[in-house]
Amino acid sequence: MGQKKIKKPKKRLKRKRNKMGKKVCKKCRIFVKGDNCPVCKGNQFSTNWQGRVNILDADKSMIAEKLGIKVKGEYSIKVR
Repeated sequence: MGQKKIKKPKKRLKRKRNKMGKKVCKKCRIFVKGDNCPVCKGNQFSTNWQGRVNILDADKSMIAEKLGIKVKGEYSIKVR
């Protein structure tokens, strides 16, 4: 007689929380490669961040003005 096939549950892909393990300064939100922040000279970093924005000219950028950014570079939008 007809046997019912048991469906296997689909595997869910895990979403990466941090983009390639990049560190972000908790104070000024700039991406950091070394042990000290080049902007604020701080040493508190997070790998839990969301969104990014590249500022090319901080003096002319309205986005940099809204975010309070004074130096060009790559910044995260949200840091936890």
